Amino acid sequence: MAARAYTIVVAAALAACGGDAGGPSGLVPGPLASVTVSPPSVTIGVGDAVRFQALELDSTGHFVLQFPINWGVTDLTVAQISDSGVAVGLAPGTDTVLAVVETKVGRAILRVQ
Repeated sequence: MAARAYTIVVAAALAACGGDAGGPSGLVPGPLASVTVSPPSVTIGVGDAVRFQALELDSTGHFVLQFPINWGVTDLTVAQISDSGVAVGLAPGTDTVLAVVETKVGRAILRVQ
């Protein structure tokens, strides 16, 4: 089966906050409060790929784009994930994708069929 890559684009989210990390009126974001992974849940086939995005947010919902993201999965027999957030299905099952930023963890569900 040919690999397909799904890309989640955060351009709409950036546009909603004024097109920059600071949001409307050039507000400076506060400290990192949470990490959200997109898509939150996705199903792919064995050998297929999906790109995850991690959104780093402060307590007011402004984007904080200054921290490195460490990607991982909880079951290495079901999927693997690259340093850039691209996961590849290895075997049927359900896995949890983790985006770790500082001390915050974002999660998504990856189903491989």
